[in-house]
Amino acid sequence: MKTLLALALLIAAPAAAQIQPPLAKYPHVEESSFKAPDGSRTLEESVVIDAPAAVLWRAYVEPKEFARWNAPMEAVDLRVGGAIEASYDAGAKVGDPDNIKHRLITWLPGRLLVFQNIQAPKSFPHPEVFQRTVITVRYEPQGPSRTRVVIAVSGWGSSPADDQLYGFFRSGDAELLEKLRTVYGGAPAAAAPAAPDPVSASVHDSSFTAADGQRTLQQWIDIRGPASCVWQAFTDPAALRASGISFARVELRNGGGVEEGFTLDPKPGETIRHQIITYLPESLLVLRNQATPVGLPGADLYPTIVQVISIEPQGLGVVRLSLAHTGYGAGGGYDDLYGFFRAHNPAFLTGAKARCEAPAAHAPG
Repeated sequence: MKTLLALALLIAAPAAAQIQPPLAKYPHVEESSFKAPDGSRTLEESVVIDAPAAVLWRAYVEPKEFARWNAPMEAVDLRVGGAIEASYDAGAKVGDPDNIKHRLITWLPGRLLVFQNIQAPKSFPHPEVFQRTVITVRYEPQGPSRTRVVIAVSGWGSSPADDQLYGFFRSGDAELLEKLRTVYGGAPAAAAPAAPDPVSASVHDSSFTAADGQRTLQQWIDIRGPASCVWQAFTDPAALRASGISFARVELRNGGGVEEGFTLDPKPGETIRHQIITYLPESLLVLRNQATPVGLPGADLYPTIVQVISIEPQGLGVVRLSLAHTGYGAGGGYDDLYGFFRAHNPAFLTGAKARCEAPAAHAPG
């Protein structure tokens, strides 16, 4: 979830000390931060922990586990549009105005949390800057008892206020990851599930219904090919056109968009347009629909669905491409929309597999 520990420390720290804590204090933490083409910055740090992903997932979303390594008070409403709320005051209650509160944008159990701050303590500096960012926590299994945990905060600008918060969270997130490693390292492994053939041509379905009744449509395929090719299949206009889409425009930034049409010169209302909530190159793309042509069943509900496209290395040159739609309700138009995409999304997955396993996809240059 988020650097709650860093939030607490930032509030207490003097301003002059908030910009450059060294990462040498956290030798197990790796940094892969980057600047996007539009100039915005993403702070990305990770640590490998000798513990199963399921254990580390519970550390974030179960209040009793969260109290072992982070804040004594946490409440989690685990659904698209839900919330994560916490406080370092053991006597705090849900709804207190000084709690730290995040809106949950989307989630995939044991794999992903995406959220955005909507409330910070009164003494927190520049909340409007922090609340422009999007936070992702990813869990990348490295085996049955080893997991890479990645925290990324995207959407930082270049103002002095952005610099102040970016610098502090750079240290705070590293401290958070190191504490997670210290508390949970060595947790016993769960029994490993039987793995499907990593180069099967089949699309696999791992859809599920959450405890509150929200449904997630989740399908995936393994591809023996470069992650860069798979990424381009969804973010590069030329690759989109090569897949049979006549019109494609991509503005790759938080708040940017992906727009597609099935004629060379589509008229207003004839394109499918999605807003980019956040992205991590060659790894993650989170989208929400903004416009859809007439004819899609349940189209009026499509903007309530959050789409997650993820690319995960599996070893030996294989990547797993997963396409998930999160936030489906029950009945009516939701059933129509769910059924439509359950039938049509496999074509996107198999299309990416065919293109990226072709010899040309592996050619140098």
